[in-house]
Amino acid sequence: MTAGDLVVGIGTLALAGFTWLVAHRTRNSIEALDRPFIFVSRKDDDSIARLGKRAMHFSLTNLGKGPGIVHDVELLTPSGDNLFSGSLENVRAIRPATIDTVRLRMKLGTVRPVVGEEVRLRTLYRSASNFPYTTDSYLMLGTKGDFYYRGHQRLNEERSLLSRIWSKAKSRRDTN
Repeated sequence: MTAGDLVVGIGTLALAGFTWLVAHRTRNSIEALDRPFIFVSRKDDDSIARLGKRAMHFSLTNLGKGPGIVHDVELLTPSGDNLFSGSLENVRAIRPATIDTVRLRMKLGTVRPVVGEEVRLRTLYRSASNFPYTTDSYLMLGTKGDFYYRGHQRLNEERSLLSRIWSKAKSRRDTN
């Protein structure tokens, strides 16, 4: 093997790595164009959800630009316990860019939310291109069984490849 062959080999590997990086960024850019944003939505009155004797009734809205496919919903206490006794029975698709609500009814377990305690209604969903997303809706239970809105937060924004590599390298350096 000559020095020229070595230079060509290294150049080919560098070009392959750069091509992979561009393809990865393009995929993320295309996904960002059709990203769903699903969260618990308000009903006609001030409350955002209602607690029944055995279930919680609420609606989900997708204000993103692409369809969202909801595959599970959790009601989490501050300690992280899920108050729903089961998972979502059917996968729900929610149309994009509309206040098109889907009404859901989830069965509660034996533990009930406490009045005045903040709970998180976690919505787990995917985009049409199968990227996973999670939105936490922060709710406060009122005295009459109504939940009131406290805010929403999408938890798992896709980070760039370089920031993930940098984070891993930094955490390895910090542990050593």
